[in-house]
Amino acid sequence: MATLLQNLARDEDHVFRSPYSSAPVPENMTLPDFVLQTLNCTLTKLHLWRMRMGKGGSWWLCSPNVAEYAIVALGIMAAGGVFSGANPSAHPSEIKKQVEAADAKLIVTNGPNYDKVKCLGLPIIVLGEQQVESAIYWEELLDAADRASTNLIDEPILQTDLCALPFSSGTTGTSKGVMLTHPQGQSGHDCAAAPLAPEVLSSFEKKFPGVVEVQEAYGMTEHSCITLTHGDPNKGHRIAKKNSVGFILPNLELKFVDPHTAKSLPKSTRGEICVRSPCVMQGYYRNEEETAQTIDEDGWLHTGDIGYIDDDGDVFIVDRIKELIKYKGFQVAPAHLESILLTHPSVADAAVIPLPDEEAGEIPAACVVMNQSAEESEEEIMNYVASNVANYERVRVLQFVDSIPRSASGKILRRILKEEMVKNMETNHPKKLVQHC
Repeated sequence: MATLLQNLARDEDHVFRSPYSSAPVPENMTLPDFVLQTLNCTLTKLHLWRMRMGKGGSWWLCSPNVAEYAIVALGIMAAGGVFSGANPSAHPSEIKKQVEAADAKLIVTNGPNYDKVKCLGLPIIVLGEQQVESAIYWEELLDAADRASTNLIDEPILQTDLCALPFSSGTTGTSKGVMLTHPQGQSGHDCAAAPLAPEVLSSFEKKFPGVVEVQEAYGMTEHSCITLTHGDPNKGHRIAKKNSVGFILPNLELKFVDPHTAKSLPKSTRGEICVRSPCVMQGYYRNEEETAQTIDEDGWLHTGDIGYIDDDGDVFIVDRIKELIKYKGFQVAPAHLESILLTHPSVADAAVIPLPDEEAGEIPAACVVMNQSAEESEEEIMNYVASNVANYERVRVLQFVDSIPRSASGKILRRILKEEMVKNMETNHPKKLVQHC
């Protein structure tokens, strides 16, 4: 893929832009200043000032959505630090991997998640009322900051400085740090979301007719928001078609390319969605190879999603090149689950594929080749995986197979596996239930 992107022909005949005027992005302003510029919130600004503990370094936040979350995140950025974070429901091994990859200098968490990070060898600040021995208590930190001198924190923050390092599986399934600067954070601050399955939207509207209007957006960690279905009616913005992900936002360029030839395609023709704008990430942290596979030499970010744009400028998502599984909005990497399956002594080979599911959107399903002497059941192998991953990453369906079909180059033929698994489930287990707990 890297060679294909690097040799991408400069075919700019089919580039699509927003029908609306460009939105100004403030210059010489940090992301915290941008967020708070219209707010008369003395308390929040005071907390941000208290959090200023010097420029540089990555601070890791492992916490659910609590009131202090935004204060901590913006405070880290206001201090010139780099904010990064983990889903508290992630497995401790995944949190450890990301903390090490980000070169984190300090961890902020809450009491219930303290055990997941206490062995990482870093200073820990604990939010909330629960005090933990050997950790720094949040309220005590704020009290100490009141008494501290401000002479050591007057360091200039440049627009080119990194302000955030969120982690993404990208298009390859391996977790990588996404480098974002202050302007990139400002350009994409307003929203970021994923397309909603038409079946889910239809079901919601039938259950709550006329109660609420659902607004969709399409985006990704590497770029933030790309499209939006509902604009501002006071500015003459329209509402996009149902089941689309909306119209192109200002300041962006979009094109749809043939995944095999890399040529841009005209309207109503399916291709890989590529986006170019000031919102495109700086790259993956310490991973030039993955960066080159995602951003080509002309600055186009290749999303790995297949879609098209119609004559009215509405964008539709129809498929994905990338192999990630979307379980209830969470990204699950098949390669990660396969590597865990292969650590079991009775497993000879394994492949993980997505299966459609009405409740979750997609579920991780595994095809496993067992050693001849193996005695474990399918349920025992599923439990083994569950003990090593976060709840949302668990394998929900597992079948034993004789072999894993592969191409001549060794790539797993997931489409064939998916068809065979669905057929087998319909034939042998027509009433089999999938557990989502």
